Amino acid sequence: MSLPYKMMLDSLPVEVIEKILEYVKLEGLIQLIEHNQFLSQNLNIKAAMNQLICNTNISYNNRITQPSFLHMYCRTPTYIDKNSLQFLPRISSLFNIIDYCIEEHLQSSITISFYIWLLKDIDEFLSTITSINNSVDSKMRFNIEIEFNRGLLYNLSLNYIFDVLADHLGQGIESITVYNYSGSFTFHIARFPKLRNIWFEDSNVKFGQSFQFATDMKTLTIHPNSFGWNNNHPVYLHKSVPHSLQRLKLGSCVIKEKSINYGIPQDLESLDLTRVGDRTDFQYIRPLIEQNLSNNLKELSVDYLWGAESRVMDLDIILFDIPENFQKMQQLNRFAIIGLNRSIDFSSFKLTDLTIKGTQHSRIINECHFPITLKKLDISNNHLADLSNIDKNLPELLEHLNIADNPIDWDLYIPKFEKFNKLKNLKLSNTHVRSHLTKIIFPDSIVELSLEVNQISSIENVRFPENLSNLGIGSNLIKHVHRPSFPPGLKTVHLTENKLSGPLDLSKNSSGKELNIEILYLNYTLLSNIQEINLPNNLRILNFDYCIMKNISNIEFPASILELSLSACEISTMKNISWESGSRLRYICLSHNELSKFDIKFPPSVETINLAGNKISTVNPNVFNNLENLQTLILSSNKFERFVYQFNSISLRSLDLSFNNIRILNVAFPKNSITELRSINLCSNKLTNLTPVMIGHDRDLTFHNKLIEIDITDNRIKADDIEKTVGEFPSSLKCLFVGYTGERDRFGYDIASNIIEGRYCPTKRVDVPIHE
Repeated sequence: MSLPYKMMLDSLPVEVIEKILEYVKLEGLIQLIEHNQFLSQNLNIKAAMNQLICNTNISYNNRITQPSFLHMYCRTPTYIDKNSLQFLPRISSLFNIIDYCIEEHLQSSITISFYIWLLKDIDEFLSTITSINNSVDSKMRFNIEIEFNRGLLYNLSLNYIFDVLADHLGQGIESITVYNYSGSFTFHIARFPKLRNIWFEDSNVKFGQSFQFATDMKTLTIHPNSFGWNNNHPVYLHKSVPHSLQRLKLGSCVIKEKSINYGIPQDLESLDLTRVGDRTDFQYIRPLIEQNLSNNLKELSVDYLWGAESRVMDLDIILFDIPENFQKMQQLNRFAIIGLNRSIDFSSFKLTDLTIKGTQHSRIINECHFPITLKKLDISNNHLADLSNIDKNLPELLEHLNIADNPIDWDLYIPKFEKFNKLKNLKLSNTHVRSHLTKIIFPDSIVELSLEVNQISSIENVRFPENLSNLGIGSNLIKHVHRPSFPPGLKTVHLTENKLSGPLDLSKNSSGKELNIEILYLNYTLLSNIQEINLPNNLRILNFDYCIMKNISNIEFPASILELSLSACEISTMKNISWESGSRLRYICLSHNELSKFDIKFPPSVETINLAGNKISTVNPNVFNNLENLQTLILSSNKFERFVYQFNSISLRSLDLSFNNIRILNVAFPKNSITELRSINLCSNKLTNLTPVMIGHDRDLTFHNKLIEIDITDNRIKADDIEKTVGEFPSSLKCLFVGYTGERDRFGYDIASNIIEGRYCPTKRVDVPIHE
């Protein structure tokens, strides 16, 4: 639809127009920037839109293909305010808005975040980076985030990936985040001159240069083993950390002797030290704490620090016995300590956030005095049984309270939570609540409530807060849920691992008002008949994993569902499955069931279908037809002896046929086309040869010009034979995994070799099928 050249809206002040455009949201703005002639005639609208773009926290995140991953991403705190993020709907939108910002010389910041499930994901990441036209004088700034799947089989070279990143966007990158990288990686900070934030977590990393190049660095987070496993090597710090730092977080790090020859950052606002060794025998860590306490430090978190000969640092003495330090601590806004050995009077402190965990005696917490300024208190895992003294000491301005993982005796005392009328987040998981739940009066202000692992058998007669949005009540003994007293605004419910057996009704609450639950986890329950389940109409994520259902029939799933998972439910038959008109389904998982036949008709919106671990030997010739958005199809660990299929769409990017018994392979795509296929996994089958035509390339004038990976490890194909025909496959091919190298990695995986010389993925771990 063409837009008029001049609108009455343009006569309004820019500030007013900006407020109006906020309702259009990011996707609407993207459509608007494509109309250059309209914007040139409506300069106030353009100015308002430009201002809005500059003030919007824009992100492209590939987790949009699996909404549950995006949900967890948003709940994981980093240096970015994820609550304000607005996500671009597609990769083309990212390029459009970047090009517009560069053309208009706008100073905008964009977060590009990728989760790496498969090789195609890192390839898409690299393609995205190299496709951005960021000029040297551009005002654009980028936050780059890469999170690797913990079970990723590819041995990716992060050194190569970061070389590409530096070559194309190095001048414009402000923040870099890496999660879960287990390879060998050396980070060269000099290649990113405008870098302000580093966040390396659960990753192996070394630093190739001194931080002297990082003159503008504001945040440094290094924690190679924050998940709790010692999978990665500790980070050794030989020299100074950047003097410009405002926020420093070190975990599983070792400070070497040479560090004392360099200066210590003096202007920290936040310091977090977790399981850090100081080989200078505290000549580095202690001044780091004390000197910053004397200056601008507002946040301090300490947990198990040790020096030479593994001598543990006595934090109580340094922080509380030295009067000067204790006096300076009163300026802190946030303080966290693990293993406090004495009670402290915090009443004179200006704290808004206090964490005390892992004390040996409950009296330590009972005798502490808290400041009236406190808004967030975490006293989990402190052997607390009687809450009466604590309840008297808690300030009524609390917004977040965590008393989880304490052996509370609720017969002794039930806190008066209702007096905290500003409380938004309350965590009571693993506190022996049991039947006392009906006696607890919650303030209506609570938005998030955690009640997991409490032996709760019923939620009848429980009065839930009116403003509750997120309820975690998994790992309990609840048997029945029928129109509970949930508030209508509740969005997320985790009922995982309860004794639910049905019937179950979450369509309305006990007052007859419709529930608007969007995320619902019913996995690991005893639900067995899906027809006895009455669901809300606004669901986006629905998970039934490990519910033994066997047969599913005569059900229509709501159009609102984006992600549906029914994994490991022992399903053997599915009949008369339908989708409400206008279905938005993107992801469906039916893996590890007992399906031998499969002829479900999926909605055209679906992007990922996971049927791994079933007993399927044939598929209906039309079952995957007319799925114009299908990108990932997983049929691994089934019973195929031959796979012959004609896809009528070119959208498919990843086809996984591994761990079958395939002897005959014949895959075809529409004639006269360039497909989107990136990856085909054929490992652990019985193929004796492989030609391009067998996978649909160079056949009927159809080509896989974007194909990057073929895995034929553990077949009956000789490496010498396939090497002779490599030239017949697409020139885009970067990885062709054929045979074993005879080596194993540090996790015990056999290693498959890539016979194509590729810098970013030289080898791959050989997967092991799941035997049931």
